[in-house]
Amino acid sequence: MRVSKPLKINAVSYTIALCAAFTAGAIPAGLVFGVDPYEVFRSTERTTKIQDIAEKAHYPLWKLAKYEVGKFDTFILGDSRARSLRDKYWHELGMVDTLNMAYGGGTVPEIYSTFQVIKDDPKIKNLVVGIQLRSFDEDHKDDMNRVPEAEYIVQNKIEYLKNWSIFKTAWKMMTVEEKETFENFDAFAKSFSIAAKADEYKDRMDFDPRDPKVDEGCFDCGLQSELNRLTVSERYQILKRPPAFRKDVNTPIKASYTIENWSNVSHLYATSNEIKPLPKKMANQVTKNAKSDWVGFEFSQRYWSYLVEISEWAKENDKNLVFVVPPTIEDMQRTISIYGMEQTSHEFRMQLAELGTVVDFDYSNDLTKQIDNFSDAYHFKSSIAKKMVGEITAFLSVDPKVRKLAVKRSDIIKCTTQNDTKSTTEIINDVSLTNLNNCRIWRVL
Repeated sequence: MRVSKPLKINAVSYTIALCAAFTAGAIPAGLVFGVDPYEVFRSTERTTKIQDIAEKAHYPLWKLAKYEVGKFDTFILGDSRARSLRDKYWHELGMVDTLNMAYGGGTVPEIYSTFQVIKDDPKIKNLVVGIQLRSFDEDHKDDMNRVPEAEYIVQNKIEYLKNWSIFKTAWKMMTVEEKETFENFDAFAKSFSIAAKADEYKDRMDFDPRDPKVDEGCFDCGLQSELNRLTVSERYQILKRPPAFRKDVNTPIKASYTIENWSNVSHLYATSNEIKPLPKKMANQVTKNAKSDWVGFEFSQRYWSYLVEISEWAKENDKNLVFVVPPTIEDMQRTISIYGMEQTSHEFRMQLAELGTVVDFDYSNDLTKQIDNFSDAYHFKSSIAKKMVGEITAFLSVDPKVRKLAVKRSDIIKCTTQNDTKSTTEIINDVSLTNLNNCRIWRVL
C-alpha cells in the first residue's frame, strides 16, 4: 500500500499567507478607525451631508455614540417626527444640555430600550417622548429594536472596528468626503478603458452606452401608481370600503377606563368637509399607508406597559415627563375616523394624560389643514419643528431667558396661556383638556 508523504509547510510561505490574511482583516478595521463614522474614538467636524450617511445607516448607533453620562439633562425620544425636533433648535433657546435620541423609523421598544440606557443618569431632569397611536401595534415594523445592537457596539470597540456594516458606511463616507480624489482616479482609470474599447464601440453602436445622458430621466418610466392617478373622490371611496378587521372600539386601552358618552367628545376629532387634491406622495400615503396603519390594528398591552414604567420612574424620581403627539395632515387624521379608530384614539390620549403632560398637535386645525407645513403626510417641515420646540420648552424650563427666546418663535402655534392666547378648557372625566392655538394640552386634574 502506497503511503502519502506528510505535507511540508514552507515557513516563508506560511508567514506570507499569515501576513496576507492579517492585512486583509486589518484594512477594513483600519478604515473604520481612520474614518470613525460614528465618532466613537474622536469627534470630527463634518458636513451634515456626510454625517447623515452614518446616522441613516444606523440611527441608534449614531445617537448612542453621542451620549455621555452626566452631560445632558433633557432627552428627546421617539421616531423620525421626534427626531425632527433637532438638538440645535433646543440649543438656540438656551437649552444646551439637550440631546435628541429619537430615531428614524423608531419604535416603542426602541423608546423603552433607550430609556433603560439613560434612566440612571444623575443629571437627567426632563424626558420628552414623541408618541402616536399607530406605533402601538406590535406588527408595526415587526417589533423592531436596533438599540441593543447599537449599545453593544458602542461598549465594545473591537466589534465596532470589525463590523462589516460599519465598514461599508465608513467606505461610503470616505468616497463622498474625498469625492474629488476618487473622481480623478476614476477618470484616470477610464482613460485606458476608453482607448482600448474605442474601435469596438465605433463599429457596432451609434451611441456610447457609457454616456450618462442616455435615457436620462426615464427611470421607472410608466410605472406610476394607479392610486396616485385617482381623483380625490375616488380616493375616499376606496378608503370607505369596510376593512377586513377593526379593533373593538368598546374595548378600552385599560380595563378601568370606559367612555360614558362618546357624543360629548366626538367633536374633538371632527375634520373639515372640504377635501382638496393632494400631491402624489401624500395621496399615496393617505390611501396605502393609512390602510396599513389601521386595518388589523391591535393595541399592544406590552408596549403600553413600557410607558407606564417610564411614567412611574418619572414620578418616583421627580422627573419631568412630557408626551408629544406630532401633527399629521388633516387627510391622514380623517382616515382614523374612516377606519373606526376615533374612540381608540381618544382613549389613548386620556390614558396618556394619566402618565404625564400631553402636548397634542394632531387634530384638525390651521396647522394641519395647510399641507405646505408638511414634507409628506406624516412629517412636518423644519420651520414647524422649530416652533414646536419653542412651545414644548414651556413645559420643561422656567428660565426667563429660555422663555423669552421661545416666545419669539410663537406665531402659528401657541401651547401656553403665558403667550396671552385665548384658551378654553374642557373637563373629561378626570382629565382637563386645554385648547390653544393649534395645540392641545391634556392633563390629569
